[in-house]
Amino acid sequence: MPETTQPPRLFSWSFHIRFFPSVLRRLFLPRKKAYESPFASHAIMELTIIMVLFLIACIFGYAAAIGKDSIIGWFFALLGTGGLLFLIVHSICSCERQKPSFNNFRIGVFFFLLFLGFTTGLGIGHAYHMVYWIRLLCGFAGAFVGYFLGIFGGLCIQYLGWLSDVLDLFAGLALAGMVIVDVLLLL
Repeated sequence: MPETTQPPRLFSWSFHIRFFPSVLRRLFLPRKKAYESPFASHAIMELTIIMVLFLIACIFGYAAAIGKDSIIGWFFALLGTGGLLFLIVHSICSCERQKPSFNNFRIGVFFFLLFLGFTTGLGIGHAYHMVYWIRLLCGFAGAFVGYFLGIFGGLCIQYLGWLSDVLDLFAGLALAGMVIVDVLLLL
């Protein structure tokens, strides 16, 4: 799909019947590309590792600073917090001039929000002790809302730059847990 192709309006049948299913098909079944070096996107991996190190410094630093009044703990806490803020700002600034597109659509975020709506609907039906088919109806209503939020989220998270790849991965991992919760709510 070329970048210049404008998608149909979000609230049109052509968007949901033709355009968006082709985007999902393209993301699930990508065409073979020319050879790409395994080190082509190494900067994202390095920045992710650095982010995890700053997060660990932040967690252990605040735990030591608050629990034991440690000066070294405060040093690592502030170092980790400053590093995380720097990486977030760096990630957002790295995609400053790029507009979100369906070419870079984040499918993990889409399915996470879709299933989050379904799980929320099932949970509401379960909390109010509704009969099984009304619980299921609540789940489908939540999935309907989650579908539109997922499209919006899959596009808008691209404003975060390389951090959107990390969040897309975490959303995909959280999706597996949410499916287990859905199965338990359906039983």
